[in-house]
Amino acid sequence: MLTAFATPQKGKPLAFPADDEECRKLLLAELLTAPAVIEFDNLTGDLIPHKSLCTALTSKFIFGRILGQSKTVEVGTRTLFLSSGNNVDPIRDMTRRTVTMYLRPYLRVTSSP
Repeated sequence: MLTAFATPQKGKPLAFPADDEECRKLLLAELLTAPAVIEFDNLTGDLIPHKSLCTALTSKFIFGRILGQSKTVEVGTRTLFLSSGNNVDPIRDMTRRTVTMYLRPYLRVTSSP
């Protein structure tokens, strides 16, 4: 739902990377396309502060080498980063780089007439 605030296009949910090297490769590949949103969906554990993700969240640009080439590129990070999962939280350094939202399904919303 939050994706709709950033782009009229449907989001492309991604699996959260297992380690920093995988995260760096994924972020560079995704950011090369200048997406409005990068969405890590259905996390099964806490939001791990991979170094490359922390850098992407707090820097205007990241640098990296394109896979299979000896060419390095600089890509912008002006992207809405989202993650979702059940009972997950940001940990360690990721806590200061994120805004956490909790859904409370037991709250009843009534509509006005």
